[in-house]
Amino acid sequence: ELELGKFIANPRFLGKKYGLEASNKWIKFGINKLGYERIIAITSKKNAINVNLNKKLGFKKIHNITNLWLKMIYK
Repeated sequence: ELELGKFIANPRFLGKKYGLEASNKWIKFGINKLGYERIIAITSKKNAINVNLNKKLGFKKIHNITNLWLKMIYK
């Protein structure tokens, strides 16, 4: 399985949907070009922005890894 991670370090680029756009293209590449059937994302439960972004991308929660981490899957 393939794993998606994202991080925007420069505050000037936050909130401009670059993470959504880049992640969407990466997911399509992973599925359509590389042939993966599922992609996972492991996210801090405290990072509500990233959890919501994953939901917008089509990820579903599968289980809590620990009290701090959430595993989500795109199929």
